[in-house]
Amino acid sequence: FNEVLEAQGDAQVLARFTGNYYQGEPALIRRSLGAGTVYYYGAAFTRRTAGIFLKKLGEAEPYAGRFTLPEAAELAVREKDGRKYWFVLNYKKTPLRFTVHTAMRDLLSGQDVCGETELAPYGVMVFLEEENA
Repeated sequence: FNEVLEAQGDAQVLARFTGNYYQGEPALIRRSLGAGTVYYYGAAFTRRTAGIFLKKLGEAEPYAGRFTLPEAAELAVREKDGRKYWFVLNYKKTPLRFTVHTAMRDLLSGQDVCGETELAPYGVMVFLEEENA
């Protein structure tokens, strides 16, 4: 499906449809709202479309500076009292190798980790970035 969009007020048209009966009509609109920005896309999302949006918005790999993870890993982030905790989970029955780019403490083992590391089958590591790192 596609929607015919209309930019109103201070909204800006960022992209227009091409190659279909919506030719030239707005496809993507952006509007500032409070401290944030709202994007409205008038077509169905595919995995490829979502990937392009996330990459252009700088959100495709928000933790790439801290970790390089294989696709099989899950990364969850929680924040409490201004401190971030990173949970790396392995749902495979085989070990998972990944890289930690900044000095992090694995709270479960008490070990400091930096560089390539291995996560046990069905394992989990909970990281807290060292305050002086």
